Amino acid sequence: MCWSKKSFLIFITFLSLCFGIRAQFSKIDSLKKVLLKANQDTFKVATLNKLASTYARTGDLDAALPYFQEAYELSSKLNYHFGIAASLNNLGKVSLGKSAFPAALEYFFKSLEVAERYNFKSGMASAMGNIGIVYDNEKDYNKALRYHYKSLKIEEEIGNLDGVAESYNSIGNIYYYKQNYAKVIECYNKALDIKIKLGDEIGCASTLANIGNIYFYKKSM
Repeated sequence: MCWSKKSFLIFITFLSLCFGIRAQFSKIDSLKKVLLKANQDTFKVATLNKLASTYARTGDLDAALPYFQEAYELSSKLNYHFGIAASLNNLGKVSLGKSAFPAALEYFFKSLEVAERYNFKSGMASAMGNIGIVYDNEKDYNKALRYHYKSLKIEEEIGNLDGVAESYNSIGNIYYYKQNYAKVIECYNKALDIKIKLGDEIGCASTLANIGNIYFYKKSM
């Protein structure tokens, strides 16, 4: 059988997705076993959030939701503020994934409030970035930029390079919608530099594709 280059790449991508999903389901089984033996403590909160996040990565948000809710309820019972902030943020992600933007914003702002009160820098950056994503989806690009830049500043302060790169990618996406292509390329290049530094091959490929698309679009204008 003779394969075209495009067909071969599609096949390899399909296989990668299949193996990736299989790995996620294997992780789900392992986390469920851990959960059965877990005490009602902060470790259980972390395990619930990990299990829910793994379900979310398979695209099954309905399966993820009750575990995120249980993590939030247990965190509240334990007065575990970090867990409360993380669980609220995760519940916001589920709402975002379901395009329930008002509910997503409510969760993210509640998460941000807790994170700011107890100075959880990583939680603040994550919530702000997610708020930016919601405003981006609602096409309120000025608000989206404001929150992504706030998130970027904190990610830089705490030295989270992966978070810095993601912020630059998100900001670049918004400048694309605002048709400021010079800023788009600037942001994508900054993200690419970080992805190279981190050795993130998939991130590099994705960012390079974004840069290529911009140059192609500009050339076709």
